Amino acid sequence: MARSWGRKSTDLLDAWLETVPVIGYDEEVARIWGRLSAATRRAGRPRPVNDMWNAACCLFEGRPLATLNVKDYQDFVDHHGLVLLGAG
Repeated sequence: MARSWGRKSTDLLDAWLETVPVIGYDEEVARIWGRLSAATRRAGRPRPVNDMWNAACCLFEGRPLATLNVKDYQDFVDHHGLVLLGAG
């Protein structure tokens, strides 16, 4: 690791990571991403690939997206039903 963490720190990190939900991906997530990408381009407001992927994963799973960057996801809220947790 870049920070030369000791065993205790890496064990704590591993334990915390086990509590973090991981959203999988498949062809349907990719299709949703494609629809988001096309819609933002048509609207003249293309979004970064990573923002669209985050939104697509959450839309696929029916989960809210936690972010402090609400403005970057507002189009997905307004036009695609994404639910956000966070503050702008």
